[in-house]
Amino acid sequence: MSLGACAPATAGCWLSGLLGSAMHTLLSSRFSFCRAAQLQHIFCDIPLLLRAACSSTRSSEVVVHTASVFVGLSPFLFVIVSYLSILTTILGMPMAINCCKAFSTRSAHLLVVTLYFATANLNYNWPSSGYSLAADTLVSALCCIITPMLNLIYSFHNQEVWGALRKALWGWGALGNPGSNAQAIPGLPESAVVAPVPV
Repeated sequence: MSLGACAPATAGCWLSGLLGSAMHTLLSSRFSFCRAAQLQHIFCDIPLLLRAACSSTRSSEVVVHTASVFVGLSPFLFVIVSYLSILTTILGMPMAINCCKAFSTRSAHLLVVTLYFATANLNYNWPSSGYSLAADTLVSALCCIITPMLNLIYSFHNQEVWGALRKALWGWGALGNPGSNAQAIPGLPESAVVAPVPV
């Protein structure tokens, strides 16, 4: 992605996050609570405050549902469209081995993406009639703990991530390519090597 496209996209993400957070904070500051509420959850979030508030939360609920559509559903649809494009490319591959490898890599990533968006959407659009604190805590843990952990594991299996990490930490350009005296890191892929730093 070019710098001309990357800078406005980054600024747009930051601005939308800032506006969304400011709006949720402003609306939440107007809540009144009938009693001191101890929230039994892994973190404090808007849906939990909506359930603990005694005053009307209608405007905040509308904002939460609208934000979940724009912030949650639209990126998921973009991911699905890009995966449909990848799927058509994979199906056009001549060799079955490459297809299997591509399917296994992409399916693992798609599983993590689907798990993240499904749990995040459920977290912010939980039906109030069938609410359960235990189920809500489980969904929040899946969304905020398990999914990033799976994404980290997925990233460490990617050789391009290792290459970028080596370049960032040991500066391929500045220090040169590690040669014969480079040491492999135990438990990591063979391509993950440590180059001795010149003194």
